[in-house]
Amino acid sequence: MGQVAKALGAGSTIEFRGETYKLSPWSYAIQSQFEEYLEDHALKVVRRLARSLPEAEAQVLMKQTVRDVSSGVYTFGGEAVQEALKSVPHLIHLTWLMLKANHPRVPKALVEDMYREELERVLEAVTLANADPSSPTPEGQTGAPEQGQTAASPSALTDSLQSSLASPTT
Repeated sequence: MGQVAKALGAGSTIEFRGETYKLSPWSYAIQSQFEEYLEDHALKVVRRLARSLPEAEAQVLMKQTVRDVSSGVYTFGGEAVQEALKSVPHLIHLTWLMLKANHPRVPKALVEDMYREELERVLEAVTLANADPSSPTPEGQTGAPEQGQTAASPSALTDSLQSSLASPTT
């Protein structure tokens, strides 16, 4: 992607199985959708865990989770989101949202395949889509991650996520 496109926040592209897909930058709409996804995921996990807990403990856990959701714990750029972005299933969802902005009919299964088959390239494209064109990268080029985004390189993310790919969580 050219420097002008980066400067305009035009996102990035990735070729996969002979098709070119455009990843949108993390717009406020995408950030909001991802926050809602994480909130829903947290509540889903609590409901699942509550089935095996005494009722009083389940109620405390649900109240705490609702309090977390209400107080913005899952706000984009926050610690919970940063931790979620270390998880392949959550990265897949965010990447799917980024693709849907330009390809509304793209199935999530395609993004799962992208991560399984081209992890390094997908992470690089996600990073480039959200690059700050005015910040130097370690190589002296422009396009470093913005504040609130993971500062890890695609290689570092690949290392930490490789085991998750083999056995994705729900």
